[in-house]
Amino acid sequence: MKEQGLKKWVVDPVNKTLTVFIRGTDGKYARGVVYAGEDVLKTSLFEGLEIKMEEVFEER
Repeated sequence: MKEQGLKKWVVDPVNKTLTVFIRGTDGKYARGVVYAGEDVLKTSLFEGLEIKMEEVFEER
């Protein structure tokens, strides 16, 4: 049985984006939200966790 609502995160370092894909009732993944720039990703997986895209893609 495939878990509905399961999420996959795909990081694109070239375009500096993080895309969240969500599995639907049909078992297929659909693109949900794309994060970039000043966006902040918050997840229910870990209470209080905030991931700032500016920091993820910061040039070092």
